[in-house]
Amino acid sequence: MIAGPGEPKLPPMATYAIGDIHGCWHTLQGLLQRIGFAPSRDRLLLTGDLVGRGRFGREVLRWARQGEDHIEWVLGNHEIHLLADGLRLQDVKRRESIRAILDAPDGAELLEWVRRRPLLLVHEHFALVHAGLLPQWSISEAQELAARCQRRLQGDGARALLEASWRLGRRAGSADPADDSLPPEEVLFLHGATLLRLIDQRGEMVEGFVKGKDEIPPGALPWFEAADARWRSHRVIFGHWAMLGLMLRDDVWCLDSACVWGGQLTAVRLDDGRVFQEMQHRQDAPED
Repeated sequence: MIAGPGEPKLPPMATYAIGDIHGCWHTLQGLLQRIGFAPSRDRLLLTGDLVGRGRFGREVLRWARQGEDHIEWVLGNHEIHLLADGLRLQDVKRRESIRAILDAPDGAELLEWVRRRPLLLVHEHFALVHAGLLPQWSISEAQELAARCQRRLQGDGARALLEASWRLGRRAGSADPADDSLPPEEVLFLHGATLLRLIDQRGEMVEGFVKGKDEIPPGALPWFEAADARWRSHRVIFGHWAMLGLMLRDDVWCLDSACVWGGQLTAVRLDDGRVFQEMQHRQDAPED
């Protein structure tokens, strides 16, 4: 539609990738206002961890669900924790924000909707994943593994897959899920796609590292530094690594700028790479 005389000309459709929200609802609203987001015109890609340490994960999930026609997102480790909590798989203290989702009148519907979200989104020139991709995975292989995991999460295999991923992390990254009924490559993909930060010299996942690049232990390196990585046909857009911060390279974009820790929530416009950031609003400070 062409604007008539005296009518404002609308900007063309834009696609924005947004880093980990972590329940920072008020900060998200400020960022959307900053970019001039119009649901009828623009699209959003979210790196996962919509819920987590912030107070308003329920509000963020409801917003994303209502905007399914213009919002795409991938599961993060905190959504995986949410699903595990919903199935009573983890003996951990639930945060109030997670309890608010589980106890909400629409809590069951939200959980069912979350378990049907993808682990990987692939577009023509980029791939969206929460944490990262191991070097042995090409984009097409990662797509196949993600689809297999997604089918399992949507069906009767959800409990077994979540339990196996939980055990995998506690067993220092062994690729054996300790469950003969589950393909180990599926367990490894779910675990890596939502938790990966470092790999060792063999290209295997290093567990438990949460610090910045200047504190990486000897013999380890960031997953995106693998020289022979097979995923390099696409730019990989990810979040998860708050201590890494905003990083925009030709091959990878990290968009987690530690909003929930008092940092900023970041959006990058895919059309031209322009960066927009909103400082954490006071109401969104984490509960612990």
